[in-house]
Amino acid sequence: DGVAADLGHICTESGLGAIIEERMIPTTEKFREYCKRFHEDSNHLSLHLGEDYVLLGTAVSGSATNLRAALESEGLGFYQIGEMVAEPGLKMPASQGPSMVGI
Repeated sequence: DGVAADLGHICTESGLGAIIEERMIPTTEKFREYCKRFHEDSNHLSLHLGEDYVLLGTAVSGSATNLRAALESEGLGFYQIGEMVAEPGLKMPASQGPSMVGI
C-alpha cells in the first residue's frame, strides 16, 4: 500500500486530511541509487511502496519531541513527514505547487 494508501485510510477513518512533504519520507541511499539507475520516480515510489519497513501513525500536535525521544531511546527511528488538518484529502506541497494524492 505505502504511505499514500495508509495515510489515506487514516484520513478517511478520522474524517481529517493530511499535508505531507515527500522530501521528508525516509528513503535509503540504495533506494535512491536504484531509482536513478532504472529511471524510476523516487517520489512516486516512496509514496506508493515500502510499507514493510516503517510504521505510519499520527500523534497529538506538540508531542513530536517527546515521542521522538521515547522511540529513539528504544533504538527506533522517528520521521515527521507532515501534519493532519481539518480539510479532507491528502495534499503534498511541491515545487510545482500543491497537488492531491488519491486516497
